[in-house]
Amino acid sequence: MRAATPLDRMYRWLAAGDAVIGIVSWVGAWGIRRAMDGMLARPVSPLGNHLALLPILLPLWLAVNASRGLYRRPTALGRLKEFQLLLQSVIAALVASMVLSFVLKELEVARMVVFLAAGLMLCLVAMERSMVRRWALRRAAHEGPLVRSVIVGHGELAQTVAHRLGGRPGWQAAVGYLGPEGTEGRMGALPRLGDRDDLPRVLDHHGIHEVYVAVPDMPHQELLDLVARCHGRQASFKVASGMFEVVALQGSIDEAAGIPVVELGPGLLSPGESLAKRLLDLWLAVTLGILILPLALLVAVAIRLDSRGPILFCHARVGKDGCEFTMFKFRTMRHDADPFQQAPRDTRDPRITRVGRWLRRTSLDELPQILNVLRGAMSFVGPRPEMPFIVARYQGWQSQRLSVKPGMTGLWQIMGRKDLPLEDNLEYDFYYIRNQSILLDITILLRTIPTVFLGKGAY
Repeated sequence: MRAATPLDRMYRWLAAGDAVIGIVSWVGAWGIRRAMDGMLARPVSPLGNHLALLPILLPLWLAVNASRGLYRRPTALGRLKEFQLLLQSVIAALVASMVLSFVLKELEVARMVVFLAAGLMLCLVAMERSMVRRWALRRAAHEGPLVRSVIVGHGELAQTVAHRLGGRPGWQAAVGYLGPEGTEGRMGALPRLGDRDDLPRVLDHHGIHEVYVAVPDMPHQELLDLVARCHGRQASFKVASGMFEVVALQGSIDEAAGIPVVELGPGLLSPGESLAKRLLDLWLAVTLGILILPLALLVAVAIRLDSRGPILFCHARVGKDGCEFTMFKFRTMRHDADPFQQAPRDTRDPRITRVGRWLRRTSLDELPQILNVLRGAMSFVGPRPEMPFIVARYQGWQSQRLSVKPGMTGLWQIMGRKDLPLEDNLEYDFYYIRNQSILLDITILLRTIPTVFLGKGAY
């Protein structure tokens, strides 16, 4: 495992500092409002009323900061971009405070305290980050650059990237490049660390934070395989060209060291984020399970009365790390239909029963998958669960979708569902895996609701 670097320590200090600032801002805002009691018609409610919201607000604010990458994005992000993300997180905290104060009216939380706290938080976190940045730069002068990068490529574009990174002493530095034998000297003083196949080893040995892919003519398949081989390592990929449209989808474009790049994150959730995702799954599964139980019983009766065969359709699927599990759905096709044939592409498919046609159009056939979520084989958000014979045909990067739990919904659902061919769904899954976060999961869940109601792409 990579030893802690100045950048790692900076992120830890920032997270701890933000927690302290959240408490200080909230208490300080109450103190300012308390000092104004003589000038206002109504005194502020006791401090204890306001502190009662902190156990909810503080974790929420820190979670939003983490989801925006404020504790793991490279410092090459830039101060302006960083301030924009901080502003977004403070606005999220402000909105959450207002909602909670409205719901918990008995606490009588003062609106002025809410707005003052937001202003104090923004000012204090901006000062905090400036101070921590200066501290980290002083340490980096003795322990090495904050961001350690490696360049894949040796041509003109790679040379430009190396030149730009060389102009950021203390902040960022390239430790070497990857290219074929015989290219030594083409990147100036930058050493050759091996060829592309050596990238996983280089990431582990040199503690790399960023990989700059600077090969304009690299085929998509090779690029995807390269990224997939490095999964599980805390390194983000920056593609310094315009060749990544298919995979990037709506990915952010950052100006890193003055180089326009398309960035893919490390593709990992922290232990805390993984726990939060599992807790979210359990909470949703239990809550929805209780709410939909009467509807599920009605659906079961309708299936039994409509056609012969079992109520549930049980099918083998491949989950995380290639482990097979039994996926549950309400049966929507005739009992004698071949379960391994291609899925229906038309509502008039003769294999679909009358009740099944309605279930598929409303996606109610997928409700029993809540049992899979409770058992831990699936998540609410993730790649589409596929059959073993399809997974057996995966090549290179495609197998990376097995690094996370499959989901009841995902980007493939909200962006097109069954309108998309399998290979396009895999591209969406790849993007999700490389950029997964709790905030992205919540966004997908919220956007799934209108998609299901409209029945887009459902057959």
